[in-house]
Amino acid sequence: MKKKLTGLSAASVLAILMAGSAAAQTSDPGANSRVDTGAIVVTAQRREQRLQDVGLSVTAFSAETLQNLGVDDSTAIAEFVPNLEIGDPLGAGSQPAIFIRGIGLNDFNSNNAGPNGVYVDEVYISSPSAQAFQIFDLDRVEVLRGPQGTLYGRNTTGGAINFITARPTASPTASGRLSYGSFDTVTAEGAVSGPLSDDVRARVAAIYNYGDGYILNRVTGNRNNGTSNYAGRLLIDADASDNFALRFNLHGGSLDTTAPQYRSQGVLDPATGAPCSVSAIQAGGCTDALGYVSPTDLRTGDYNREGDLTVDSWGGSLTAEWNVGDVTLVSLSAYEYLDKLQQEETDASPNRLLELDYGTTSETFTQELRANGETDSMRWLAGLYYLWEEIDQNQTADLFRDLRPLVESIDPVAFPGGFDPDGASGVAPIFFSRTLNSQRTESVAAYAQVEYDITNSLQVTLGGRYTKESRDFTSSLTFEEPSFDFPVFAITDGLDNDDFSWRLALDYQATDDVLLYASYATGFKSGGFNGGVVFDPVALAPIGEESLAAYELGFKSQFADRRVTLNAAAFYYDYSDLQVFTLVNTGGVPTQILDNAADAKITGFEVEFVAEPVDDLRFNIGLGYLDTELQNFQSGTGLDLSGNRLALAPKWSLSGIVSYDWHLGAGTLRAQGSLSYRSHVFFSTENDPLIAQDGYGLLGARLQYESPDKSWHAAVFGENLADTDYLTYAVDLSDFGFNQLMVAPGRSFGAEVGFKF
Repeated sequence: MKKKLTGLSAASVLAILMAGSAAAQTSDPGANSRVDTGAIVVTAQRREQRLQDVGLSVTAFSAETLQNLGVDDSTAIAEFVPNLEIGDPLGAGSQPAIFIRGIGLNDFNSNNAGPNGVYVDEVYISSPSAQAFQIFDLDRVEVLRGPQGTLYGRNTTGGAINFITARPTASPTASGRLSYGSFDTVTAEGAVSGPLSDDVRARVAAIYNYGDGYILNRVTGNRNNGTSNYAGRLLIDADASDNFALRFNLHGGSLDTTAPQYRSQGVLDPATGAPCSVSAIQAGGCTDALGYVSPTDLRTGDYNREGDLTVDSWGGSLTAEWNVGDVTLVSLSAYEYLDKLQQEETDASPNRLLELDYGTTSETFTQELRANGETDSMRWLAGLYYLWEEIDQNQTADLFRDLRPLVESIDPVAFPGGFDPDGASGVAPIFFSRTLNSQRTESVAAYAQVEYDITNSLQVTLGGRYTKESRDFTSSLTFEEPSFDFPVFAITDGLDNDDFSWRLALDYQATDDVLLYASYATGFKSGGFNGGVVFDPVALAPIGEESLAAYELGFKSQFADRRVTLNAAAFYYDYSDLQVFTLVNTGGVPTQILDNAADAKITGFEVEFVAEPVDDLRFNIGLGYLDTELQNFQSGTGLDLSGNRLALAPKWSLSGIVSYDWHLGAGTLRAQGSLSYRSHVFFSTENDPLIAQDGYGLLGARLQYESPDKSWHAAVFGENLADTDYLTYAVDLSDFGFNQLMVAPGRSFGAEVGFKF
């Protein structure tokens, strides 16, 4: 069973009704057999282009390929994209940590969006809690690498992921799919599309998911890490006149399931209570601070708490497009709302050692105005962008609840109810705290880009962007007890950043099937605030902006009558003042620190290869390499981290897909196999060998029969066929005697039927 994302969000549901597919920087590896292996069309540069004609490093997936690969959520695409990593800091479905070419932010707090943009139908999804969603009824997904600011509304340092939904059709169509898999996982989805009149078209899509989950709780006998959600979306396209069109999008969804369960990896010697050696910890015989040792099976645990993960979301957008002569004017207005609560079983044990609740409410309004046009030798685009966002956080922390009777017995007057925030009893710090944060962000930008044909073969691109951004932030901490409340601090702060970024590129069409390109681009991400559970107001000081200078060389090529596509890109990044999140263990209560590192260097490349040597046999291979290094960085505790690798930046990433079609008299039978590999990766800037994942590979397979008229199909599939054990994230909580591990699903199987007409 593919992990079912349990985070349905306003953004989720924009995309929630999708389906998708396509190949790497090159083409669509799972589409019906055709000679041209690079024929997929993308809109990475705000206009329709054949992917092979785009002088950018882009990976694209069409709807059919995503379905054939079993990619059913926004984070699973990373398995098949070189140099794209998506971690799960709070468990599957909650809030992804997206890294493109090593650029990302490993902050699991809901007020800080990372440096990579997520867009659904051109709408920027600002809230990190809204970036994990199931995908269906898509047209395609595009992954853009490198700074994006001269074409897109929101400036991003590392790259962008665009989810493009299937649009309403001029003739009636309908599609649906029902699947059943391991752990009683059921997915039902459907879409209906067609004309309402000569000038108005509509599309309605919906999805329902249920699954028991792949983690067994031995305390209750229940299965956790499943899902239960539903969502819907309505699209309306209207041609008001020959040169004026409107596109309307209304979407909403609800999720109500059990919060993701983690695994506790004890780090203390059971006999002495002293820290264990790395080898002893990895062997699994060490305990947490209350003596708990996890079972040997990674996907089995003992959880006293099965808290809720609930998400309610809705949103809408209106796009107006007006053609005035040779110029196209576009207005895009969008609003997104999200209300989320995650009641975390933080200690992943049968004891009440540590329990956190994360409550988030977010509202976002964006407005984009742009104009574009072209002449025989020039294409241009200019735009204005405005973003308003308000995020409110209500977060609680309950520490060492099981030790309260012991501490109260020592001195009930000094420690009423066992309340001991400073650990003065000598037992442990014991309290229930509530952190209330409120953050308001406003961003205004102007951007433009011009592409000019110097000759028929040589093109120069120049773009620029000015961004001005401000944030207001308030935070308060209170200890709450049955008989009293104790305010600790309350702060109010703000920051203002502005920046000019730009891009210069050259494209040379050496032949009809060979494109060479080179570019220099700068990226910028404004400063921010620590939105975590913080007990020292010093840690709430604002951090500064980060910047990136990106150099890239690449080529795109086809040969053998376009049966073979070979694309490659090499890059060098000079990363300055990068924003880094660290969780520092202090010997009492861990401290969350959001800071700026001095510098980092990143070099690497991607190679993507698609071949159809004979009809109906297709190979697709993607390879990525990263060499990352922090420079001149002292951590918040004074530790020199210079020379460390960046988090979520494996040196090697590899994916491979092979498929073959047999055309039978009664239809088509397709067999497909897939492989994905990631080398060793760290989840923290400290490069702790315990907060890491060794290299691992994943195998998948699918056998599908499709009717002669392609109106229905039936398939069986398997994922993680080798039953590989691996982590999607890890957090050092050694102050409480354990590391928190996020375990991925094991081997799963399923079957599906679908129709379309």
